[in-house]
Amino acid sequence: MAAGYEATEQRDYETALIYFQRALDERPNDPYAQQAIQNVEQYRTNTPEEAPDHQSQPNSQ
Repeated sequence: MAAGYEATEQRDYETALIYFQRALDERPNDPYAQQAIQNVEQYRTNTPEEAPDHQSQPNSQ
């Protein structure tokens, strides 16, 4: 997940999706991975002006 968040911060959304999908494969139904995937998919469809500068990262345990 951390690598996915880092890729998201760099706006490398394709790489971020790969990392978040791997996290979801390891932990099916993980709500953090599911939400991260949804967020990144949204960021990919936004124009650069609409994309957030950073995403909030939930505290994982």
